[in-house]
Amino acid sequence: MPKSRGRANAKRRAKQSSTPRRAVSTPPATQDATLLLAALKAPIGVERSRPPLYNAQQRTVTPGLGQPTTASTQTRPAVTERPQSDNQTVPAGSSLQVASFACEPLKDATPQSLGVTYWFDTAPTGEPYPVSVRLVGRWLGRPEPPVDGSAADLVGTTSFDVVRTVEGIVPGSGRTCITVRIPALAPGEWEVSASAPGNLPPKASVGSAPPHQAVTARAPSAYGPVVNVMAPGARLGAWPALVTSGAAIALLTQWFLTTKSGLSPLPVLIISLIACLVGLVGAKAYYLISHRSEKPPLLTAGMCIQGFVIAAIGVIALGTVIVGIPLGAVLDASVPGLLFGMAIGRLGCFFGGCCAGRPSAARWAIWSSDRTMGTRRIPVQLIESSMSGLIGIAALIAVIGHQTHWGGAVFLAAVAANTLGRQILFPMRSTPRATTHGRTATLVVSVLALVSAITLATV
Repeated sequence: MPKSRGRANAKRRAKQSSTPRRAVSTPPATQDATLLLAALKAPIGVERSRPPLYNAQQRTVTPGLGQPTTASTQTRPAVTERPQSDNQTVPAGSSLQVASFACEPLKDATPQSLGVTYWFDTAPTGEPYPVSVRLVGRWLGRPEPPVDGSAADLVGTTSFDVVRTVEGIVPGSGRTCITVRIPALAPGEWEVSASAPGNLPPKASVGSAPPHQAVTARAPSAYGPVVNVMAPGARLGAWPALVTSGAAIALLTQWFLTTKSGLSPLPVLIISLIACLVGLVGAKAYYLISHRSEKPPLLTAGMCIQGFVIAAIGVIALGTVIVGIPLGAVLDASVPGLLFGMAIGRLGCFFGGCCAGRPSAARWAIWSSDRTMGTRRIPVQLIESSMSGLIGIAALIAVIGHQTHWGGAVFLAAVAANTLGRQILFPMRSTPRATTHGRTATLVVSVLALVSAITLATV
């Protein structure tokens, strides 16, 4: 290349480099969008310098790490973040959790209560032992005036000091909690401290059980009737939702089988709906009779499936006589749906915290709650649910696969088999039997009924 052309190119490049470039301005809206995008991409941390902000649903304070911390409200609100140290470890031991129900219309409704849950680790070995928890509460006042702005008089106590003892803590069952409910409290913010010193299993050395530390937490009171059914492991509304779903499945199954059996489905459905309503009353009455010593309130008392079945069968028998439908055919068409409904309803018992199994350290035990103690238990509700479902499937096959009516033999065999299985499973429950010889008598009657049903079907 000629030297003259090389010098010209060098001069041109030097001139371009010496000329100042015009800065490209970014619109303010673009800058704001960029900053917002960067903020969204930034990780959400845990503030340690501020005082603790308590979650709207659950508040947990773990001792031994200094100032308690909580996650930002932009993280998952239904889960309480445990405080973490610099090496991201959480020591085993005790912690305190206070249940709260965030519902503005019920914020100042009376009665107000606290549901306090004390968590601890069980001893690794030894015999079952009791644990006593002492709860001391102090009212801190209202964080804000009442919703209606009135200066109403203070209703409820402003302090409490209670001790709750729970028997039968099984060593080796791992993380366990005890829930205590304190009723008739003044609405507002509360400070609660809990301790459980000196709880060791029999024949255990002092160092064999994890230490039960004193812990403190702050939380507002909540509406009492809701607090009474809240506990770790117990889902609020699970029992009514699953029982209602089971009833719907039962009625749909009955409609299908009555149609296939040549019966008129509409009269049977009307009789069954009336039977369900009367059955609820029977279930409530059966519970009140079998739990007379507890003297439970009428509206909040539990229900028993035995009372429901007895009352519902009585209504169906009376209804079929009035309408003129064969009773045996209706019962055979109804029993598969009844067992399917019981199978789904038992899931509601498991998730709702009722009819719980005995605490156990076995490998197949599942962590669940009876709304007082949460620990690993025999999943008796799930076992009974599976049993009812299998018997229901067998009854469904028998009804569909037979050309003529069984005359009630399928109903009698299915109910007898399910009752027999329930009596076998009863010792696995944590609730003791109310009668001395009731289980033995029921076992004998169930076996006789099952044999009679099989004999009737084969004749």
